[in-house]
Amino acid sequence: MNVASLELQGVIQSAEGKYEEAIKTLESARQKEEDLGYSEPPTYARPVLISLAEAHLKEDRFDKAEKTYQELLKKHPNSANGIWGLYKVYKQTNDHQKLHEYQEKLNEVLRQGDKSLFPL
Repeated sequence: MNVASLELQGVIQSAEGKYEEAIKTLESARQKEEDLGYSEPPTYARPVLISLAEAHLKEDRFDKAEKTYQELLKKHPNSANGIWGLYKVYKQTNDHQKLHEYQEKLNEVLRQGDKSLFPL
């Protein structure tokens, strides 16, 4: 519950434009999530890394957003959220080569999924 509470606080702070506070709160949630040593349920519905990367992206900290999404993909290689996040990073940084690469990856992952959740 503490992880979820901290994540919610961080997401609210980010939505309010309080990015520095949001990132600190989300880093704390991330650490607590890792300290648990397990996920309950087995794959947490929404890893804190997604919210942390989104906060970095909103603050135009593209290098940190990219690093955080990459970390998510190390843990969950077929995460549509991670691939979608990198797609957004590369779109905002005008990296057309990587943008195309992640568009293709997302299309592959979503072959059987709901493509409307990730509008390319």
